[in-house]
Amino acid sequence: MIENLNLTKGVIFSEDVMIALSEKGMSRDEARTLVQELALKAWDARTDFGEVLKSDPRITALLTPEEIDACLNPQRHLKNIDQIFARFRIEPRKEE
Repeated sequence: MIENLNLTKGVIFSEDVMIALSEKGMSRDEARTLVQELALKAWDARTDFGEVLKSDPRITALLTPEEIDACLNPQRHLKNIDQIFARFRIEPRKEE
C-alpha cells in the first residue's frame, strides 16, 4: 500500500493540504486553486509534493514544515483502522 501511495509523490494528500490552508484562514476557493497549481507542478515534474509545498511562500506563510508533513502523513487516515476492523470482526492481515 505504501508503495502505491509513494507513486503519487504525496499529491494524493492535496485535499488535506487544502483543508489545512482553509483552517488557517485562506478561502477554500483560493486554497483549492493554489493546491491544484502546486499539485500539477509536482506531478508534471515527478517531484515530491511536500518539497514543492515547502518551497512556496504562499504555503509557508500559513503552514509550518511540520504542519505540511502532517498533511502528507498517511497514518492520519489509518488512525482508527483497529477500531474499524474490530467493529466488523475482521482480523488485520499480517505484513509480510
